[in-house]
Amino acid sequence: MTKSLADIRLEIDEIDQQLVRLIASRGELVKEACQVKKTVQEVEAPDRVAQVIDKVSRYALETGADVRLVETLYRQMIAGFIQLEHQVVKKRD
Repeated sequence: MTKSLADIRLEIDEIDQQLVRLIASRGELVKEACQVKKTVQEVEAPDRVAQVIDKVSRYALETGADVRLVETLYRQMIAGFIQLEHQVVKKRD
């Protein structure tokens, strides 16, 4: 039996809710990591960014997700978290 558009959208909404919860959890860990970072270089960490992008790109390939989309989403998310970290570091200093 074919699902209705409404049923499909409900499933998408559930996934969106899970994604947002996971992003919030990731954000909490970023804030925690920020507490031990002492320099701008540690906050920006280009080597770590490259490592994460590499890892999630492989995950995307393994799961059949669109690699470019996953990479774009992660780059935007990481940039947002780096901005947040800069704010936290400024308040701390």
